[in-house]
Amino acid sequence: MLIGLADLLHELFKEPQRQKRQHYSDIDPKISDLVKAFNQIEGITTIASCQGHISGHIEAPYIYFKASNIIVSQIVQALRKNRNFHTRWEITGVFDQHNDLSFRLSSLKLDTRIYQRGWWDLGWNRSKVDHDFIVLQQMLENLTR
Repeated sequence: MLIGLADLLHELFKEPQRQKRQHYSDIDPKISDLVKAFNQIEGITTIASCQGHISGHIEAPYIYFKASNIIVSQIVQALRKNRNFHTRWEITGVFDQHNDLSFRLSSLKLDTRIYQRGWWDLGWNRSKVDHDFIVLQQMLENLTR
């Protein structure tokens, strides 16, 4: 219970201060290892990411990236097989401003609840999202072996 309260207070008061000091091109610390794991896969280029925030710049966690359909298919298959997540993660295709296909890793649950229950999902239960980042990172590392 104390961990949840500490995470919530951190997300409400300390994270907005860190966000103000952070340059836009800097990767959020809680998602940086996962972004590195994406970039370790040949043929993947990450474009943007966010660890998720409930105050300051409010946003659910995501990673935008470019990759071939074959690589994305392998990641999607691994996502569907993995049962160690606290929330369901999915990859969707998005056309960028140049009409090139890119992809977005995100959680529909976290996306839709960010304004109503973000304090719960990314504050009180922040450790569950952080755990999912580790599971996602390990899953990607297993794909490259």
